[in-house]
This record gives sequence, structure tokens and C-alpha cells, in this order.
Amino acid sequence: TAHPITRTPATVALELYGAVLAGDVDRVRELVSPDVTLEVPGTHPLAGRHRGVEGILTFMAGSRAATDDGEHLDVLDVLDG
Repeated sequence: TAHPITRTPATVALELYGAVLAGDVDRVRELVSPDVTLEVPGTHPLAGRHRGVEGILTFMAGSRAATDDGEHLDVLDVLDG
């Protein structure tokens, strides 16, 4: 019998970063919980609390618009557990 594929939080996090870098809004919508909150530290225009999927997507769009050549993310480590 086939075994179901188990997706760990780390796997989902890596998928999310991939979707963000690719600008894949539909995939981000699939991966992010509707009640997500993103806290961005600092005093720059994108700093603050971004709530819900639309908040994440608005942050993504603002982040992309603030760069000359798109975003560059390096995932160094993902804690799982």
C-alpha cells in the first residue's frame, strides 16, 4: 500500500520561500494559514504587523517594489519541532 507523504513544518516553510521568490501568489495562498501574522521589525515603510493572507501578499508586493532587481532570499536554516 502507498504511504502518505508527510510534510513537516520545515518542508512547508521551504515551499513557501520558493513560492515567494517565484512570485507564485496562488501557491502562497495555498501554503499560508488564513490567520497568519507576519511581524517585520524596523521603522521602514514595510515594518509592522501584516495580518492574513492579503497582508502577506501586500508585504510581498511592497518588498518586490522596493528593490531594483527583485528579491534575493537565502534560507540558511529552518527549525522544525
